[in-house]
Amino acid sequence: MLTPKPRNGMNLGIRDWLLDTSAMLALVTRLPVAGCEPMAKAVRALPIAGADAGAVGGLILAASSAIGLPASVSALFAVAGLVLVSGGLHEDGLADTADGFGGGRDAQDKLRIMRDSAIGSYGVTALALALMTRVALLAALTESAGASATALILICGGALSRACIVLLLTTLGPARQDGLGGAFAPGSSSALWQAIAAAAIICGPALILALGLWGLAGLAISGACAGAATLVVRQLAKRQIGGQTGDVCGAVQQAAEIATLTGLLVML
Repeated sequence: MLTPKPRNGMNLGIRDWLLDTSAMLALVTRLPVAGCEPMAKAVRALPIAGADAGAVGGLILAASSAIGLPASVSALFAVAGLVLVSGGLHEDGLADTADGFGGGRDAQDKLRIMRDSAIGSYGVTALALALMTRVALLAALTESAGASATALILICGGALSRACIVLLLTTLGPARQDGLGGAFAPGSSSALWQAIAAAAIICGPALILALGLWGLAGLAISGACAGAATLVVRQLAKRQIGGQTGDVCGAVQQAAEIATLTGLLVML
């Protein structure tokens, strides 16, 4: 009688990561992946999903530059690609957060406004400024470091900014239990450390390829800038609504990506 061989633990670990990555890609992008029911621990794979989204923007930027388009136009197309690949999920979160924080009288009113599908003046302003800032930063990076290096930087920005979502979820409780912020808040710091490790594994080689040995300094600078931006939004959310929501996660992603690009541009 044949006895089934025990399954390899490493293979199981890889399979778990693949399933978690698929779940996060289905959640935060419009890429054609077979999604599965995501669990709280799956947020550890958010940096991988973010890197994939950043790679789409990077490919668009590199291709646009390769056919001779100016840096500003290539950057505009890249940001448009980033918005399309995510379905505007994070941008919508930023706009809703700005509307709620800017227009609400108290925490409950702010949460009500954030759930409203309509966009107000605070949201429009925040969204417009964020989009223009990202285009300007990418254009400046393309002119300073080249299109190929900037494409790799976009992968890094995608990974780091999604790791910052895990930082928010791990360190700040949900403002309400029935939203995405409540559903995906991890119960321990394990998901955070795994997300940080995943982001470092992605960003380290990407920045070294983009910037040479300066990439090591770039990893530290971009991580510090993204973390600082996250803590600012975290503190604001704690004061305004007493916790985090899915919309605040979107605002963190936008702020962290902008901070990452800004830090690397200053370094160059």
